[in-house]
Amino acid sequence: HYNTYYRSFLQHPIAARLLINLTHIMTDDNKYYSADEALPVASNVTPMVSVVAPSNLPEGYTLDAIVNGQSVKVTIPPGGVKEGQEFTAPLVSGTVPTHNIPRGSWRDGLCNCFGQGPCHPSLCLTFWCAPLALAQVMTRMKLNWCGQRKGDQAAGKTWLTILLLFCAYIVTDYLLDFLAIQYAPTTQEQVNNNNNMMPEYSTQYWILFSVRMALRLIFIVYMLLVSIRTRKFVRDTYDIPEQQCGGCEDCCCSYWCSCCTISQMARHTADYDTYPSSCCTSTGLKQNAPAVLV
Repeated sequence: HYNTYYRSFLQHPIAARLLINLTHIMTDDNKYYSADEALPVASNVTPMVSVVAPSNLPEGYTLDAIVNGQSVKVTIPPGGVKEGQEFTAPLVSGTVPTHNIPRGSWRDGLCNCFGQGPCHPSLCLTFWCAPLALAQVMTRMKLNWCGQRKGDQAAGKTWLTILLLFCAYIVTDYLLDFLAIQYAPTTQEQVNNNNNMMPEYSTQYWILFSVRMALRLIFIVYMLLVSIRTRKFVRDTYDIPEQQCGGCEDCCCSYWCSCCTISQMARHTADYDTYPSSCCTSTGLKQNAPAVLV
């Protein structure tokens, strides 16, 4: 009677779609690895998941759940579980899609930007619209628009927030430039300058010019700051030590090689060989790609 009742319960469209998180992977030698860590090839891998029970369930019951958008099965542990109880259990069947993200070192070098090809979507976005490429990496790592961990809800708004900031910056910059031109000396006035000296610019021109330069400086500093924070977070998450610059590697790479730095972080935090890149999504991956576990 248990199976009959719970089978009908799980047929409900809401109850059947549980949210579960891949927490760790246990091998046959009782060693645990994080979900993103590369596993020994010879290990008998048993994925473990953390599940919140939708109702009271008996032990041994097979539960359908969703991991990264794909259906998997888990078995209720001995003793059963109560509604709302969080428990850890092995997957019965199916595979949990994850990104093969290396630990201890970068996936490739800082200058290996063309490793996926010169027309790879991630590379093109990085060089033509670096702020949005950085926003995709930040969204994968669940960082907010300031490069800080403030919860999944805040991270879900990161890409859109930076997109709006970038668009506002571009529009404002062009508007200030257009207005400043209206107060700049005309070509004829410059030709008529008998002293062959720099023509006089009006006060309005210098005010608009100064505001425009200040806006540019603010945006550049903002992008530099979040790039440094994101790179440091990626290194800390995947145990990647600094190799150069004596403690200032994140700052130096973000300042001197910003595009290469963003491209390297994008390549490291996604398995592009398995999951294709996309320019127009918040994570830079196709919609069916699994989330990056951090």
